Amino acid sequence: SYTFENFVVGPSNQFCHAAALAIAEAQGELYNPLFIYSGVGLGKTHLIHAIANYTLDQSKGQIKYLSSESFTNELIQSIRTDSMSKFREKYRQVDLLMIDDVQFLSGKEATQEEFFHTFNTLRENGKQIILTSDRPPGSLSSITDRLKSRFEGGLIADIQYPDLETRIAILLLKASLLKIELSMEVAEYIATAFSNNIRELEGALKRVHAYLSFTQEELSLKNVRKILLQNERQTNLKPSADIVLKTVASFYNTTYEALISPKRSSDLTLPRHIAIYLLHDLYKLSFPRIGEMLSNRTHSSAIYAYQQIKKKLIKDHTLSEQINSLKGLLERRK
Repeated sequence: SYTFENFVVGPSNQFCHAAALAIAEAQGELYNPLFIYSGVGLGKTHLIHAIANYTLDQSKGQIKYLSSESFTNELIQSIRTDSMSKFREKYRQVDLLMIDDVQFLSGKEATQEEFFHTFNTLRENGKQIILTSDRPPGSLSSITDRLKSRFEGGLIADIQYPDLETRIAILLLKASLLKIELSMEVAEYIATAFSNNIRELEGALKRVHAYLSFTQEELSLKNVRKILLQNERQTNLKPSADIVLKTVASFYNTTYEALISPKRSSDLTLPRHIAIYLLHDLYKLSFPRIGEMLSNRTHSSAIYAYQQIKKKLIKDHTLSEQINSLKGLLERRK
């Protein structure tokens, strides 16, 4: 199912899609390596598999696709069994090498050394290398400078969080593949409620599809809202949503009751926004459900709060430290 044809293109991924397609058509000739980075569930896997599938269809040569952890594990096994020559032959004679999650090379000096030489051999021979990560090369920690410079020597493309219109288009495509007739009203509701990544959208759609298949109920906005909210109430969150709210309230020297109240006060704005961020980002609660928990606030106000925290985290190190501290507290309360 991972092809260029069923990849929904929008402003958030347009450049990365164009780069991937160009490289699929002219491997080793344009940009080498192609370095794709993004958050979880935004389409990296789809794009690199689309390149691989295109290559297979065109019979353009041998492909190797694996995670950086698998590369490390194979390297360790080869060292233990004294079969390094076979390992090198396996990875240095391919036409297309795709390594997923290169951030996990961090701190693995022997793996980095071996990959550095594999990288050089392939590029010198005009073979294509494609890498993915959750961050740009310059932000990778405990990776040697010479390897990072290799990563930066080709084309770096990122995938941003999809906007509402792109999320709706993705949902409608996924629904058509499942043979579900999804109205624009329902698609917009799901796309608004689940804005974190594409996997969340797919998960919500599959829950709706499964429920309606069993019950034969109408695919109405009312029923979809009921299904998704009911599913969240039944989810066994560790820790529970209430514990998240109480932990945030205590951390910012306020009360649980004040945090969830309809009261509007400047000293409650930040704790409330952070609670919304944690509930959605860590525990995958939808924005309508979060709004319901906070004195029936609208889902749009919950989305606004979440986006405000996400933007601030890019530059506000103090806020980042506070959220990391909260995550640590919540981890201990599991």
